[in-house]
Amino acid sequence: YLLMKAHNAAVNSEAYGAAGGTLGSLAGALSRLVFLIFVYYINRSYFRRKALSDTSGSCQSIGEFIVVFFSTTIAYQASVIIDNTIFGTYMKSVGLNDDVYFYWGIYSNKYRMLTNLPVAIATALGTSIVPTLSACHAAGNIKECRQKIASGIKFNMIIAFPCAVGMAVLARPIILLLFPGTEIAVSSKILMIGAAAIVFFALSTLTNGVLQGIDRMIIPVVNAVLALAIHVFLVIIMLY
Repeated sequence: YLLMKAHNAAVNSEAYGAAGGTLGSLAGALSRLVFLIFVYYINRSYFRRKALSDTSGSCQSIGEFIVVFFSTTIAYQASVIIDNTIFGTYMKSVGLNDDVYFYWGIYSNKYRMLTNLPVAIATALGTSIVPTLSACHAAGNIKECRQKIASGIKFNMIIAFPCAVGMAVLARPIILLLFPGTEIAVSSKILMIGAAAIVFFALSTLTNGVLQGIDRMIIPVVNAVLALAIHVFLVIIMLY
């Protein structure tokens, strides 16, 4: 708001608003990082005692953790960048320059935003299940691990399935309510067809947390890379 107000006479005043929105996301991420560092700092003696009392005999080095962390992040986030590049390149190559921003805007700013709302619940659930699942796995209590995984998936699907059905059936009213005056027909059709992805994204997000909890860190990375390769192939074929 402040950047757009300061540059309201500029031709591209909306770009300043977008820059401000990006800056806001950065500020939020940095504040969370600072808070986590603060929490770790005041609890460092507790973490040190827990580490010294660990009798499992296994230890993951910082290097291994960094490799797995960044591999997972890149594998999951690369799809959006690759989609944007492939879509923009193809549309411009066939002379549809103006349609690039129109259709990509509908896909990223409407479809992805709406479908990511229920998936965010699955992400929170997947993150919260890791510590308790890790404790069960370390203790060798396989039965309790299975019970926790089953209850987590059940709760996840109780949210994901109704959301997917609701967004498919009520795609047009939802678009009309949240984005009045935009291209209703295309936006609602994309949401209607793509709503089924909510179930699969929610399930994969939760099971990634499950795999991390039982010390299978590399499996989500391998699966994400394979899925990305299939995804890129399908995007190229469907665009053509």
